[in-house]
Amino acid sequence: TNICLLGFSQGAVLAHVVAARKEETQGSSSPWDRIQSCIFVGGFSATPSNCPKKEQQIILSTNISVRSLHVIGSMDTSVPSDQSQTLAKRFRNHKVLEHSKGHLVPQQAAACSTMIDFILGKES
Repeated sequence: TNICLLGFSQGAVLAHVVAARKEETQGSSSPWDRIQSCIFVGGFSATPSNCPKKEQQIILSTNISVRSLHVIGSMDTSVPSDQSQTLAKRFRNHKVLEHSKGHLVPQQAAACSTMIDFILGKES
């Protein structure tokens, strides 16, 4: 079974570290191999100051191959959109879903459909 991680706010930092860890162990028999995608909501990048020492080099990668969807609220005052965009750019196969709300998981039908399609691998 493939796994799609979802990280909200600070949870996105952990999801970023896990996605980067998968990248580092790709090709080996690793528990990270089942992670196929990540959704980051109101997320920001892990930095050397907010992650474990052994992870500090891998989180600086800007070429993570895990599929990612970055959900960004234009009215988010907790995590500015430029921080979420910086995280998105660390993934080579990223998509961005912008919504008009703040620091939350959007509940509008169109946004939910986009997230569900992404999880199912049906995104366009």
